[in-house]
Amino acid sequence: MAGNFWQSSHCHQWILDPQILMRDRQKDLTIVSEEEYQKVMIFYCNIMQAIGEQLKVRQQVIATGMVYFKRFYAKHPLNSIDPLLVGPTSIFLASKVEEFGVITSSRLMNACQSVVKKFGYAIPNQEFPFRMNQVLECEFFLLEIMDCCLIVFHPYRPLMQYVADLGQEDILLPLAWRIVNDSLRTDVCLLYPPYLIALACLHMACVISQKDTKHWFAELNVDLDKVLEITQQILKLYELWKSYDEKKDIPALLAKVPKAQLQPPPSQSEQSQGGAGDS
Repeated sequence: MAGNFWQSSHCHQWILDPQILMRDRQKDLTIVSEEEYQKVMIFYCNIMQAIGEQLKVRQQVIATGMVYFKRFYAKHPLNSIDPLLVGPTSIFLASKVEEFGVITSSRLMNACQSVVKKFGYAIPNQEFPFRMNQVLECEFFLLEIMDCCLIVFHPYRPLMQYVADLGQEDILLPLAWRIVNDSLRTDVCLLYPPYLIALACLHMACVISQKDTKHWFAELNVDLDKVLEITQQILKLYELWKSYDEKKDIPALLAKVPKAQLQPPPSQSEQSQGGAGDS
């Protein structure tokens, strides 16, 4: 099943309805605006990227970790578990799923501490406040909320196929690849199949590179309105970045978000199922 997106848990369980996603996010949006919420998520994705680079894992491991992170907070508010714990835990779990190799406890803790110092302007005492046993505990919560749906299909593979078909690898692939990486800071990985994300990023790369590919796109048997929706979400990210000074904005934003608990309270659905989420 893992080789076919259309038969995967990613397709059947983790392409979410936008209205349901916003409904489940309402608890956070009563405290921060939607734009502020996106800034907070960008900040933690930046931390995850830095941790992944510190650990020297492949970009696909980081991408899978970011998808896990997004999935968790699609179902739980920010104050359920500290994102500073969920982020490294997501990278740790992703490294196993993507068969990168064993990341030892000491390597993970050292990487987290090193990265936290770089982001010390927003983190009290510039200290990573968690231990490995808490990472392992958080990993169980992460597995539970995702219903053990661990295989993630990324836009990278279809992107390479599309670019090869266009015959513009040298020019378009590096740019489109960077846009795919940037898209992980948005919600598109929760809302759209990876092949549509790949097409949107490729279209943006073609526009930036001034390549006329209208005929090629017109011949595709895909919903181009969806491609446009994805493009607009990524463009909104770039517009946000233009006016976003992380060092100035994030400390005040994090202060607005209620302090997280280590163990999340059971959700309403879990309560209705008789405590299925109890640890």
